[in-house]
This record gives sequence, C-alpha cells and structure tokens, in this order.
Amino acid sequence: MLPMTLMGLVQWNEAEDRICGMKTIDIDKLKSITEYYCCDENTKVIKMFWTVFDRISDEDKTLYLKFAWGRSRLPYDCSGLRYKHTL
Repeated sequence: MLPMTLMGLVQWNEAEDRICGMKTIDIDKLKSITEYYCCDENTKVIKMFWTVFDRISDEDKTLYLKFAWGRSRLPYDCSGLRYKHTL
C-alpha cells in the first residue's frame, strides 16, 4: 500500500517497476550483479552462457531467473542487494 500523496508523483507503471522490478530483464544489469565462482566473465563457457541468455525469449529469461534466484524480476535498484546472481 502506498499513500495517495505519493501516487501523484509517479505514474502507475513507474510505481509498479519500482516496487516489483522491471518486467523485462536487462542483461547488462544482470551481468553487473553477477558473481562468478571458479571462473570469470572472460571464461569461454560464461561467454557462451551470456550469448544463449541474450537469444532466449523474455519468458524463458524470467523462468530462468525464477529458477536460479527465486525471483522473476530484477529489482529496480540493485545497489544494496544482499544476494547476487552467481554463476
């Protein structure tokens, strides 16, 4: 629930994005919050992962995110994340 005074400051769709996260997954944003275990972003398999991830549908990206991270959308502000996406 948001106070009605705040609803006049933003459009409903902007409020939805800020509260629930963006509907579409921004790959660059996901890359920025990804930590690598036993590899780095220049490893061949990681490059292949990002290539495939870029080519799959938005629905499949959402399903992957829900499976791997327990949430179907990326948060609007990723600066204070406690748990990051790990590959």
